[in-house]
Amino acid sequence: MRAYRRKFYNLFSIIYDSFVALHSKDKGQEARKALADLIDPKKDKIIVDICTGTGTLLLYLADKSRESRVIGIDFSRGMLKKAKEKTKNKNNIYLIEADVANMPLKNEICDKIICSHAFYELKGMDQIKLLKEVQRVMNPEGNFLIMEHEVPKNPFIKFLFYIRIFSMGTNTAFTILKREKSLLKKYFSDVSKKHSYSSKSKIYICKK
Repeated sequence: MRAYRRKFYNLFSIIYDSFVALHSKDKGQEARKALADLIDPKKDKIIVDICTGTGTLLLYLADKSRESRVIGIDFSRGMLKKAKEKTKNKNNIYLIEADVANMPLKNEICDKIICSHAFYELKGMDQIKLLKEVQRVMNPEGNFLIMEHEVPKNPFIKFLFYIRIFSMGTNTAFTILKREKSLLKKYFSDVSKKHSYSSKSKIYICKK
């Protein structure tokens, strides 16, 4: 199954940026700006974007904290190929091909870990493995930031949203829809919620 998903995302990388632009309609990049604004350039020296895809968010993170190491991790070689081309002029961005449930990073090394519009893509146990892995690599003063879409108001987009949620499996879907914050609180000492500037996306800020 994992090999199949990797092949799917390798192919999906060809149209990924166009698909996201059509789906999000975030022409002002407000969601990415909201995440980048949660970076503290003085404190956050190692920033990791997991499931980085084609690396668009990496550009915002690298500009926000030019003295930091900004690391993008994804298991899709196709996605990382696009990210490499997109970020080639940034000398503080590093790309790693790896499974986010088993990151090749030292214990408690990361100051900020970000998962943008990707947590819902992970199947049930992969979500749990990811949360445990984030705990391992995040330093005691660090934050884990999860951004996901709020339930859309447009009926058709809402229908597609629910298909995406239930593709994870019924049990996981109901946990996400009804008890998302409770799930995160099982793994982090403090979980707060805010919205992107457009209010179309929610951000959970998780402290170790």
